[in-house]
Amino acid sequence: MNNTLILGKKDSGKTTGYMFSKFKSIISAKENLIVIDSKKEYWHTFGKSLKDNGYKTLIINLNEPEKSNGFNILWLPYKLYKEGKKDLSLRILTSLYKEILFNKESHEDSFWINSAANYLIGLTLLLFEQGEEKEINLGSIYVLVMQYERKSFDNLKNYLENLSVTNSIYAYLSGTVLAPIDTRGGITSTVKERLCLYIGSESILKLLCTNEIQLNALDEPYALFIFDNEDYSGITNALIDEVGLYLKNYNLIIDNADNLNKIIRLNTILENNQINNTKLYYISRNKENIRRNYSDSIIDKFNKIIDANLEMLNTIPIGNYDEYPNLVVTKNNYINPDAIKLN
Repeated sequence: MNNTLILGKKDSGKTTGYMFSKFKSIISAKENLIVIDSKKEYWHTFGKSLKDNGYKTLIINLNEPEKSNGFNILWLPYKLYKEGKKDLSLRILTSLYKEILFNKESHEDSFWINSAANYLIGLTLLLFEQGEEKEINLGSIYVLVMQYERKSFDNLKNYLENLSVTNSIYAYLSGTVLAPIDTRGGITSTVKERLCLYIGSESILKLLCTNEIQLNALDEPYALFIFDNEDYSGITNALIDEVGLYLKNYNLIIDNADNLNKIIRLNTILENNQINNTKLYYISRNKENIRRNYSDSIIDKFNKIIDANLEMLNTIPIGNYDEYPNLVVTKNNYINPDAIKLN
């Protein structure tokens, strides 16, 4: 096992002491890196060193999207689906939509989140089957959501009648399309409310529809940074889930983990680290914060626990490297809903 839990109160040296030292060793070994870096401390300190050591550096900047590389969150599941790896594609889509639909301020029944996720998965499979490659993005999904609500579900109902009940599209769409009107309205309201967070921000939508970061085609060694934003933490979690389900041979650093929602695939990452040759560094203030989202058993899956409160750690000062990419400005291509054949 290569799972390390780093605990410590604020300014105890969790990051600048233990993790910065570990980070230098990782760079020296030219190992791949994925870093949740909400305070940009790793980037400010090691960004130049990474480039000097031949790393391909990539940034998902959820605070300043214009200073980011684009990351189309539907690209990997789409490619997997087209390659015939449909089960893995569906697992990624399930995690993706549950992550971005989750609202920690809400105490609603999980039925609505699960039903909304299933509806979005069904629409996404329809897009995968009939959309052009350039139209595979979250904006197209929102276009379909609005189209079928405005023009009734009759066409979708008729479409489902011609599918086998074991067809994946039928399985995911039928729970909403064939539901009573009030139930269907509740599900679609949940979908629109949560998606509006991402669709309503032009720069965030541009980031999520631009395909610069392809997890299935990363040049090694790479260092992928995510500058998390609490408002869009569903995207951060969704990326972690995609990484955990697909990638191998990397170091995953989740700093300021207490600020994130529960990561659906964290257990998968912890359990599969030897098979996938991965190392996880999870940085939290205390075990109680971890227990708030996960069961006690999750802590047992860390084979090494560092208590920064008790150890004398030599710290490395935070640097001031401050160069960023510019988000590629292209026209977003969305599906024309009339091009979807429902007959």
